[in-house]
Amino acid sequence: MTVEQNVLQQSAAQKHQQTFLNQLREITGINDAQILQQALKDSNGNLELAVAFLTAKNAKTPPQEETGYYQTALPGNDRYISVGSQADANVIDLTGDDKDDLQRAIALSLAESNRAFRETGITDEEQAISRVLEASIAENKACLKRTPIEVWRDSRNPYDRKRQEKAPVGLKNVGNTCWFSAVIQSLFNLLEFRRLVLNYKPPSNAQDLPRNQKEHRNLPFMRELRYLFALLVGTKRKYVDPSRAVEILKDAFKSNDSQQQDVSEFTHKLLDWLEDAFQMKAEEETDEEKPKNPMVELFYGRFLAMGVLEG
Repeated sequence: MTVEQNVLQQSAAQKHQQTFLNQLREITGINDAQILQQALKDSNGNLELAVAFLTAKNAKTPPQEETGYYQTALPGNDRYISVGSQADANVIDLTGDDKDDLQRAIALSLAESNRAFRETGITDEEQAISRVLEASIAENKACLKRTPIEVWRDSRNPYDRKRQEKAPVGLKNVGNTCWFSAVIQSLFNLLEFRRLVLNYKPPSNAQDLPRNQKEHRNLPFMRELRYLFALLVGTKRKYVDPSRAVEILKDAFKSNDSQQQDVSEFTHKLLDWLEDAFQMKAEEETDEEKPKNPMVELFYGRFLAMGVLEG
């Protein structure tokens, strides 16, 4: 039992370390494994600190004057400190207990800040913010250049793909399908809608429909949606692949002037398709002139207000 626990702990530690390295690689754009490992070690597992280390190493060092130097007076002291290339020879040791060295270091830091502000009109804080913004922009550009394979990769460890008890199931992003996942997950969590989809049965004449009718598109999608909902309820995996349902949707949305669908437009079209699919089933089961459509009753209603006039 102890051996199994040690193996699981080592596996979890390796997984955490690999995840950490992948995040560093994506954020900084550095692919050198040795540099990333060193950043992981120096930061003791702190992602923000590791990013700061790597960003500081990659930041361009401002050019220094070779011969020029400046002088600043210490408060309450007649001595001057040279600031510039000539001051590098006099390294201040802050590890000792000498208070004069600490005062010299403070004065040197203030002098450097004042010199940078006089030359560029930008404070050190503003320069630091600028570097952070540049790193963020570079990160966003790197994300835009990533291929779908880099965005999503199934874990090789089967335990990482196993669903935890009573945990909700996710939908795999199969390529710019966040709009699909958002709508489907929202509808799935409507208990009445979920019940209608899971209990849906296609009409008996579904196979006889000609290919140019819209029902030939709605019914296959309805079957795929029912299958997808069943997986979201009973699968033992953390996520499921909705590719078949997505392909049906993409084929239906294709047109000469088609553009990427937004969530609102997709929701309206999806509900129209489901309404048509349930309408076919309702017409088959009843002889009424206007059979009740459960989708219409669920999403479209009427409000009747009655008043009594006294007097």
